[in-house]
Amino acid sequence: MKQEINGKAEKVKVGLKQKGEVVLGWLLTVTYLILLIYFVFKPLTEFMWMVEYNIKIGILNYFIK
Repeated sequence: MKQEINGKAEKVKVGLKQKGEVVLGWLLTVTYLILLIYFVFKPLTEFMWMVEYNIKIGILNYFIK
């Protein structure tokens, strides 16, 4: 996307637009990662904790009986 830039104001405008696109891309990436962690990894770790807890309780019940 090469453009002919004649004036200083146009250079600044194009530079700000490019920086804005980069910042928006990073912002979307960070938002996606936060949502991924919250909705995928958090329930997954809670499920693993539940499985581990049930295994430990099962072992204790085996030795108690």
